[in-house]
Amino acid sequence: MYLIQQLHNEIERKRAELINMGLSLGLDNQLTVQFSQELDDLLNQYQQMKRTPRHTNARYIPIYHS
Repeated sequence: MYLIQQLHNEIERKRAELINMGLSLGLDNQLTVQFSQELDDLLNQYQQMKRTPRHTNARYIPIYHS
């Protein structure tokens, strides 16, 4: 799974490619639409990662009640 900064960099790269593709091929071109969907997936992953709390230094210790 991507680290959040790597994912952010990938989003920016994909966004730049999408803009260039849309300008050169048109917004209704199948390849442009495919890139747009890929960008949507990356953005969804990014939002999910931002929403999910990370406890990298915490240990999970289950507490059982008798």
